[in-house]
Amino acid sequence: AFGPYRGRYPFNSTVTDALDRRESIFEHGRRSALEWFPMLKDAGVSFTHSWGGVFGIPRDHMPIMRYDRRNGVAMGYGYTGEGVATANLSGRVLADLITEADTELTRLPMTRHQPIDWEPEPIRWLGYSIVRRGRRRADEEVERTGSYPEKRRLSQRLWDLEPPRGWRAFWRMEARDET
Repeated sequence: AFGPYRGRYPFNSTVTDALDRRESIFEHGRRSALEWFPMLKDAGVSFTHSWGGVFGIPRDHMPIMRYDRRNGVAMGYGYTGEGVATANLSGRVLADLITEADTELTRLPMTRHQPIDWEPEPIRWLGYSIVRRGRRRADEEVERTGSYPEKRRLSQRLWDLEPPRGWRAFWRMEARDET
């Protein structure tokens, strides 16, 4: 799988099949791959398939890997764009959790972590839209200049921002203890 993220967040997390079929996103990925790896173009490589999908991002950027023995459900999610590597790790962690092995993998933070809720709409959509637009501009600048900006932009500072615990109380969300 390869491709720079160019998707959009649908207001209120409304997911439709149309999110998976944006040719402009696929074309950008193909063009980027040929720019980044010119030997593909020289070798006459062409792309035969493309696919899209929802890009799940936990609010605190921490993937979750756990196994609920009561109902027999194993879950691994929230890979935040690092799916290939994290899916491999998740499979190994889940195998150890299911078989009740006490290993370094079963003691990783993502086996005990409680995810943080996203802010309510419309704050969630507005924040995501600002970050997406700013990160896209930053990516375009890096591609154009070949170097990262010296100062973090507002969009990067927002992306890195841990949401205040007060959100839950303010918006009357269910509180969860984070371990």
